[in-house]
Amino acid sequence: MKKLAMVAVLALCGGCGVAVGGPVAASLVFTKGPGQVVDNNVKATKVGKASATGVVLVAFGDSSVNAAARDGAITKVHHVDYEYLNILGMYAKSTTVVYGE
Repeated sequence: MKKLAMVAVLALCGGCGVAVGGPVAASLVFTKGPGQVVDNNVKATKVGKASATGVVLVAFGDSSVNAAARDGAITKVHHVDYEYLNILGMYAKSTTVVYGE
């Protein structure tokens, strides 16, 4: 009975951690997702970052492309990268990195 309860708790907590970072965040430490090339006519001279964090059953933050572009004062996007940190499904952080002008 104790094993079943432990598995249920881990499954619930693991789901919350993955929800913030997406499917790539299922690793235990740190991963980077594939980036998207948006416009090759734009130079990648500025960088902006935006993050969302999840702790057990609570998630907060804004990791959207718009938030990252605002952070770097970017008006034209060259490309976007994603970074994910997940520690045993108890803590997860998703960061969007935008490059542009």
